[in-house]
Amino acid sequence: MTHDRQRDTSLMTDVKLAAASALVTTLAAILIPGSPVWGAEMVFASGDTGSPSPQNGAGDQQFSSGTVQLKLDDGTTVSIVGPARYSIDGNGQLTVATGSFTASAPTGASTKAILAGNGSQISLRAGSSASGKIAADGSFSGFALSGSMQLSSNGSSRSFSAGSAFRAGSGSGPSAIVTAGVQPNRSGGRTALQQVQQSQAAAAQYLANASQTSPTSLGFAGVPQTQNFAPGILQSATTPAQLQALVQAQTGALDPALVFQFISDILAASANGNLGSYSGLNPAQIQAFLFNLQTYGAPAGISQFQLEEFIRALGVAGYTITGITGSGPSFGSLADLLALVSSGGMIPPGDPTVQALVDLLFANGFPPGLDPDELARLFRLAGYTVPPQFGGNTGGGTPTPSPTPTPTPTPTPPPVLAGSDGVRPDDSRTDINLAFAKITETGQASPVTLIFDAGEFTGYRMRSGFEIKFNDREETEKGGDQGIIGWSRLVGGTKALGAPRGPNSGDHFVYGLPMINAPSGGLLNYDLIGYTKPTVRDDSVAAGGFNGKFSVNFGTAQILAGLEASISLSDSLYEVASAGGALAPSIPVLSDGRFNGTIDLQDGLGIACSTGDCRFEYNGFLAGEGASHAGFAYTIRDDAPNVFKWIDGSAAFAKAANSGGTPNPITKTFRGVKITEVFAQPIEGNFSSAIDASANFLAKGEIVADEGRTIRIDGYIDGNSSNKSALSSLRVQGGVGQSFRSIGTASNADNGALGDVLGWTRWTDGEFGNLKGGKRVLDGSESIHYIWGERSSGILPTGRAEYAVAGGTRPTRVDGLGDPGTFEGEIAVDFATLKMGWDTIVGMGNDRFNFFSAGGLDDLSISVTNAGNGVYNYSGGGSVISELGRCEGCTGSASGFLSGMDGRYVGFAYEIGTADFGAIHGVAGFDRVDLAGVPEAVTRNEQVINGLGNRKQTIGFTDGRLSEYRGLGGVSGVRGTAKIVDFGTAADGVINWSRWADGSATLSTASGPRNANYPENGGVHFVYGSAANTLPTSGAVSYDLVGSTAPTMRDGSQSPGTFNGQMAVAFGATPKVGLEFDIGIGGATYGIATAGGVAGAATGGLDISTDTSTGFTFHTFRSFNVAVTGSGPVCTSACSATIDGFLAGEGATHIGVNYVFGSSGSNKIVEGAAAFGKSGTAATVSKTSDGDWSGWTGVNSNVTESYADAARIGNGSQGQGRLNNGLDPSDTIGSIKERLGPSFSFQ
Repeated sequence: MTHDRQRDTSLMTDVKLAAASALVTTLAAILIPGSPVWGAEMVFASGDTGSPSPQNGAGDQQFSSGTVQLKLDDGTTVSIVGPARYSIDGNGQLTVATGSFTASAPTGASTKAILAGNGSQISLRAGSSASGKIAADGSFSGFALSGSMQLSSNGSSRSFSAGSAFRAGSGSGPSAIVTAGVQPNRSGGRTALQQVQQSQAAAAQYLANASQTSPTSLGFAGVPQTQNFAPGILQSATTPAQLQALVQAQTGALDPALVFQFISDILAASANGNLGSYSGLNPAQIQAFLFNLQTYGAPAGISQFQLEEFIRALGVAGYTITGITGSGPSFGSLADLLALVSSGGMIPPGDPTVQALVDLLFANGFPPGLDPDELARLFRLAGYTVPPQFGGNTGGGTPTPSPTPTPTPTPTPPPVLAGSDGVRPDDSRTDINLAFAKITETGQASPVTLIFDAGEFTGYRMRSGFEIKFNDREETEKGGDQGIIGWSRLVGGTKALGAPRGPNSGDHFVYGLPMINAPSGGLLNYDLIGYTKPTVRDDSVAAGGFNGKFSVNFGTAQILAGLEASISLSDSLYEVASAGGALAPSIPVLSDGRFNGTIDLQDGLGIACSTGDCRFEYNGFLAGEGASHAGFAYTIRDDAPNVFKWIDGSAAFAKAANSGGTPNPITKTFRGVKITEVFAQPIEGNFSSAIDASANFLAKGEIVADEGRTIRIDGYIDGNSSNKSALSSLRVQGGVGQSFRSIGTASNADNGALGDVLGWTRWTDGEFGNLKGGKRVLDGSESIHYIWGERSSGILPTGRAEYAVAGGTRPTRVDGLGDPGTFEGEIAVDFATLKMGWDTIVGMGNDRFNFFSAGGLDDLSISVTNAGNGVYNYSGGGSVISELGRCEGCTGSASGFLSGMDGRYVGFAYEIGTADFGAIHGVAGFDRVDLAGVPEAVTRNEQVINGLGNRKQTIGFTDGRLSEYRGLGGVSGVRGTAKIVDFGTAADGVINWSRWADGSATLSTASGPRNANYPENGGVHFVYGSAANTLPTSGAVSYDLVGSTAPTMRDGSQSPGTFNGQMAVAFGATPKVGLEFDIGIGGATYGIATAGGVAGAATGGLDISTDTSTGFTFHTFRSFNVAVTGSGPVCTSACSATIDGFLAGEGATHIGVNYVFGSSGSNKIVEGAAAFGKSGTAATVSKTSDGDWSGWTGVNSNVTESYADAARIGNGSQGQGRLNNGLDPSDTIGSIKERLGPSFSFQ
């Protein structure tokens, strides 16, 4: 059987409801699209299909023409177009033997397969639809229209997604058909939208060639050669619209089955008063669809009632509709006819279709709660024949006497709120909007006339004159304001079986004048001015309390409302908020001010929701001049069967006096950084390639018509190879083919990068050439903002991940006026649902703007699209609120992408509208907050590894750890079981250092691989980084130590030691480097220095040579005989050191050096690596732990755990004035970190 998902009201129906009221109430159950009361119901039959069987469409059926629509037991809607033959067996199995049909499965439910032709089986996924035709040989072919489906035939199955064409049967399994896609018409395979687009193109060409009489000879707008238009008629058109209408007439009518499907889907979506749930055709396609119906009319399968409802629904939604007619019957189904009756419409007299439907209705059983006698009286009044046993006193039968109601106790006075004057609308208006939450249903009615008796609200009159009255009730709560809005709660009456209803339940109403002259923009806030106390339907507890907020955003294409409410009753409390709440309205509002919807609540909460799914249903309206008031009625309900402790109530609001004009201080704070003028951008921009880095590319501020649309990086500004975020040239898509955009005299600003995968910049302050031969001048702060990033890789999170700003451009005004602003914010992504949201603050001038997506970070509303191959992107709109109250109804848009390993980063490009500053735009990079400070894997190319040469690829981590390296000529290093110790980095990876120890590794050269096992206290030492460029041409530069590995004995016989040192470079025609190193190991101290030390670099330093042998330039120095001082066991005789180093970074900001020393012939050899930066370079932490001294880094680099004398932490040996702050060797790190001073850091 087909089951109605509406609640069973038979046990709750008030037996004292007027007969007409009972009709309206119970009809709700059978008029909801997709919810028939009968199993296997025929919900539509066009007038030319013949008489339906007594089974309402079941059994074996055959018809020669027309359309039959069936609602199957599982909720699937099937439209069968004749000539056709079909059958439905006792188990609800539909078999379509001949003809064509369209099937649409409901969402959230499993469906039964449909049998077609000679054995094909069609299984629709939930929410999917398909259309097909059975050929003479019994084969079945068609299209998957939406979602996906599975087709089975001859023992095999295959799935098809939306847009796919298929064929099956006639001795073969299912197969795909090569096609241009879904073709819902008979006009050469063009969609309705394509027809209009072709017509528009043809219209433009005809207008441009007024004298042309043979357009097809020129191939105008794809017009077929066989389709010559009459020139005289075409040339008589004087406007594009007229000409388009003439051209459109040549394209042909749409397939009637598809027309029926489109209209049925739109009617189903509009049942709640708006098109919010419709996701079929887009707006342009709907307008094209209407245009085609205007030209050809609706097919005969569409009833006049359906056509009128369809036109009304789209008219309310804002579509332009003129001149659409149809030739179908007045009513297509019982649902049509009963819908007219329930809405108070006039039953047309003398219509044979109506008589046939009346006969069908009274020949079958009525749904529970439907009053056949009241229906009989209504149809008799309209002149139709009804069986004599129906109709009460006019047609037989004895009316049931009404039980005497129990007197209602004196109620508690209703709540009185400030701001309302008690004056409510009167009974003189016939255009009142009314929303209700009655004991039997929640809904709305309009337009109506209010009915009062002795000043009390007793009911309302429909447009047809049909009255809904509650004469046995008492108005226990009432209120109103300015004669614009009013509210009431009626108590009394009886429940099922005649039991009296007490004062703790009731019927709740709010009613108001229609909205006129809606505001053209602005976010308006409303104050609560009155409500009816919420009650539970079974009378079990005392009435409760209500508080709430309401707002409306008139600044968007569709009016949006937002509500927040707190409902308390007994010991239950319900907190309700629409997506975005009152701060970011998201509820669609019709152009006449009405709205409705459902909000999910926490399941199992409180008195109303103890069993199943919990939800808050509401119906409401805006009222009065300029939408001065608003009201809604609501029900909190449990979807489980036989649970009746539902809560009802109503509330009324009035526009706040300060709406849209009072400052709204933004008190939000965000994790991450704030991008300001002094913000230091991250510079991790050593991208693997321009193509990889441009997998995602977005721009804000480019004029696409003149300059093309940027698609990828073409060139970088010469500079630091580890930060290639300053762009010199871009590849753009402009017209046919690709072109290039060079920076010209403009400059890069705010450029930066994250993780060597995500980068950004803005071009400003200059000019560049465009594709049309002109110049784009960027004046003032006018900018083009770019952001790009590699694909995401690795393993994405399975749930929610949160991101904070890590860098980005400063926002600028589109008009270039004023200075750049500030930016901060956060993003959240739910990878389980692929939804995301943002909450940001854009600072500009003396104002700040809170720009957030609907629902912000709490209720993620923006869809993330998985485009495949690691590309995840998103786009959507959001609301903008001015801190100074100067942005009424402002909105913005944003788009972006995921990037990096494990979805580490998010790229974000945005543009917002403001009242004072116009449009503002910018871009930003976000980093996952749970990974903040966590090193990430990084592969760098064109690196120098000291002693091994340049052009090496290093594989490691952003904290300086080196895991592997590769180079030309068979050079490589692969770490086996060896551990990475003593690692560190400086200047975002310009220079790095590591030691492999306590395990195995394989080092390869041109001579072959060498396997080595390193002791825990030994190992191989690396220093590596980016080759230096743009060296100073003269002058001496001092360098301080920024980090080092701990010096070790090659045989591992001593614990690792300590290192300190200084270097200097005398730049010139032949640059030289001087050094002074102090090494402590095994209880002895050794010194290594060039002649004259750092002060004598120009005269006694080592020569720096320039190597271009690999095609890339790098600068190195080497010596095998640098003097070593000290008398420890390493230097028992003549002792010397081998020094090997290179210059690194833009302008030679850093130096990397390896050293090895020992006595000639001795096996006591000490080795290590160190990194230096120009004096003033900040110290850098390598690895850290709370109890590990090796995690401490200062000017002296690491301090090993073996150093018990904490007083030795500092700049040099004790004899050279090493720092002594009176530290006790027994002090813990936590107690002494404060005393170490600013030259130290601990992470």
